[in-house]
Amino acid sequence: MAPIETITITIGRLRTTLEDIPGGIECVVCGKPTVKAFVPYQFEGDVVVRVLQTPGYRCTSPTCAEDPPEYVSDEALLEIFTVARDEMLERGLTLEAEKFKRRIEFQKRAQEESRRLEGDN
Repeated sequence: MAPIETITITIGRLRTTLEDIPGGIECVVCGKPTVKAFVPYQFEGDVVVRVLQTPGYRCTSPTCAEDPPEYVSDEALLEIFTVARDEMLERGLTLEAEKFKRRIEFQKRAQEESRRLEGDN
């Protein structure tokens, strides 16, 4: 049986910028506010997707200083999944592209639910 080839997609630059994402979020480790920052992102599954500079958030509190948690923004994540899906379609990888289409749909629903919950507060 032939080894399964790993599909890797490297995304150089996203259209989403730090200005496009909402203000800092709360750090899940220490509860302190985070700051907007470019953070690396890597998704590993059937396909490996890498982005070196993704608009997101970084914790700067002293509690997390040794290994500051980093978070990717929802807006950037949607763009990453969309770019990856389009790249897979270009390569003729329709099954993998369909999986990313479902990730995009899930991410959109999660964002809508998050906005709805924020509106209830």
